[in-house]
Amino acid sequence: MTAQNASSHPRNIFILALILVAAFGGVDYLTGYELAFFAFYYIPISLAAWRAGRSWGYAIAVSSALAWFLAEYFSLHEYSSILYLLWNVFIRFISFMVVAYFVSRIKALLLEERLISDELRDTVKQVRVLKGLLPICASCKSIRDDKGSWHRMEEYIQKHTDAQFTHGYCPECAAKIRKEAGLEQVGTKG
Repeated sequence: MTAQNASSHPRNIFILALILVAAFGGVDYLTGYELAFFAFYYIPISLAAWRAGRSWGYAIAVSSALAWFLAEYFSLHEYSSILYLLWNVFIRFISFMVVAYFVSRIKALLLEERLISDELRDTVKQVRVLKGLLPICASCKSIRDDKGSWHRMEEYIQKHTDAQFTHGYCPECAAKIRKEAGLEQVGTKG
């Protein structure tokens, strides 16, 4: 495992994000309830969701809500009701979970877009298109090339594209051939 792979391992990203959460929780505690730092928790949540995946982002979101709660609780900020504290924790928890979800979803969509773009690029490389006017014989349907030589349509198209031909008869031609060969169905009314 290379140093770069080790540093981007989900476990290492998670540990780094936890350190950031602890640091922001400490700053939240030291500055008290009057100075809000809760938006800074989005940094480790986004880091974990982007680099390690949605479940790791959710784990950091839960850790962030818990860190904020502990900083708020131990800062001795008095609420008129414990319900207000719980409400604030709940709102932060939901916002942290939403950030984790959307950051991981954006990453997944970008990866999907990149795959589709690569497939499209490969497909475009494989397409060969005939452009312009093709001089074609009105009778035998042969095509004249740039040098003035005439070629059967199938030969010309196969030479200038990746198309392959199979042969069969359309219903009108099949009926005409059967009629010419005297193979009309007996007993049918027309």
